[in-house]
Amino acid sequence: KNIRAYGPYAHPNIFSAAMLIGLILLLSEVNPAEGGVNDLHKKYFLFFGTIFFLGLMTSFSRTALLGFFILIIFKIVSQIQ
Repeated sequence: KNIRAYGPYAHPNIFSAAMLIGLILLLSEVNPAEGGVNDLHKKYFLFFGTIFFLGLMTSFSRTALLGFFILIIFKIVSQIQ
């Protein structure tokens, strides 16, 4: 049996929701029309993006993972238009 990550929260689903909100805020800063993430912020973007993504994955929350994949789909569709 796996132990789910829950960080400072009472339940892993609450932790994964916090990680998902962090990813949403992080991805909202990426603007492809302006060249994406500039070089100054690229290291911070990769660091925090990795932390949020690993936190999301280790919480094993199916709802948050579904929300993450929907977020990615919306981001791809918005870049196409």
